Amino acid sequence: MVSWFRTASRFRRWGAVELPQIAQVRYKGFFAEKCGYAGEMSSKYPTFDGNDLSRQNLKAARAYYRANGLVKIAFLSAKQCDKLVVEQWKKVISRQHWTPEYKIKVISKQDGRELDVNNKDDRKEFLAAVIGPLSPGDRKGLERGWPLHRGFGACCDPAVFHLRKVWELRQDPRIYEFAVAFTGVKWLWSDVNRSIQKLPGQGDNEFLHWDFNPFFQDEEDINAQDQQVCGKMCYTTSRFICVLGSHTQEFIAEMVEEYGPHYPHVKSTDKKFGLSQEKPDPMKLIERKEEIPVGAGEMVIWHPRLLHGQMKTPIGDPVEYGNYLGFFPAPEGSREKYKETCGVDELEDRLRSYKEGNAPLLWPSFDKVQFYPKKFNNFPHLMMAYVNKLPAGDPMIMDGFTAKGVPKKYLVPIPQVDYKPPRLSKLGKKLLGLRAWKKKERVKDGDSDHVAKKRRT
Repeated sequence: MVSWFRTASRFRRWGAVELPQIAQVRYKGFFAEKCGYAGEMSSKYPTFDGNDLSRQNLKAARAYYRANGLVKIAFLSAKQCDKLVVEQWKKVISRQHWTPEYKIKVISKQDGRELDVNNKDDRKEFLAAVIGPLSPGDRKGLERGWPLHRGFGACCDPAVFHLRKVWELRQDPRIYEFAVAFTGVKWLWSDVNRSIQKLPGQGDNEFLHWDFNPFFQDEEDINAQDQQVCGKMCYTTSRFICVLGSHTQEFIAEMVEEYGPHYPHVKSTDKKFGLSQEKPDPMKLIERKEEIPVGAGEMVIWHPRLLHGQMKTPIGDPVEYGNYLGFFPAPEGSREKYKETCGVDELEDRLRSYKEGNAPLLWPSFDKVQFYPKKFNNFPHLMMAYVNKLPAGDPMIMDGFTAKGVPKKYLVPIPQVDYKPPRLSKLGKKLLGLRAWKKKERVKDGDSDHVAKKRRT
């Protein structure tokens, strides 16, 4: 592992990233009636048209992404967003094992009856009730019966990882084309990630951070990051907190040079790094933090090296629904680090997860997937708050012992009884790993113009 301290002098000092001339073109965006986008198109935060796979649009989106480390693309109509929210309620939220006292009941404001997510005649009013904005009473009712990971806003129930409509997004040829344009790689895997259901007032006000250790990276790490994209597809309005342009090698080099003396405790074994508000901020990164609005139907895609943060959803905002969706180069076989971390071959785990309908063992970051928040292990009262919502003897409840031999209860995921693997296209099978990419397809696009073409997948 090579420290960035040794390489910082190789790079010029970072300055404000200017929007490239190619990205100054007129962007084709979806209007409010088409995708539910709240607000006007902004020249500072443009939204690209996901239906436009022309050379010009792909090139402009790529130029903006490379300059800023982030881009927004509109892919979904309002009707598609509604269907994705309904899928989460049918397959996840309404299927929580809670006792009747905690089961969520969505009540009609018109006649006081309980609305049924499966009844199409109730659909419009049901969606308005579960998206909001919510009254304080309605919000509290949802909080009581919400799935695990309510604080983060994205549960790890087995069902969320392989929802049928989410797989339609993962294998959407339009999304794939943009991913190829940004990474320069055609032979991609889609990550197997979770869906988002984040209530107003929930979430963490997590300060600016990198999901890697910028002080200790080698060329292999850098190249791998440049060939990956992270993403979030939003079914309702959302936001993204970041410092635009903070993904470049020049920026990282200057940051390490300027902030290294203030963070002498950073070790090569640290997997992530976050800034402290209590320490000097020589590059004024806190001041340069931006809150970028993301409309319903839009996907925000960001570079793995982008400095970003999190915030609680404002109490008066609608519920956030969506899913995390990223891409990375498909290895010839599996990545060694995956098996080194969890003892299981990555491809085998991906296929098992898909065929059985449950979570993979690791996130794309190689962190372990946790069915319940990890902090529950250290705070038994948090665990028991959820255990007590379940009927006695529920199969989710398990008995065990702490490291000190004290009896404890904990929760385990329950396999889906009616799960059928979603249907995959030829492209989808390759993005999962069910079908291998051919050698002739393993050709990098590099910096050449990527033009969407019909490919034999």
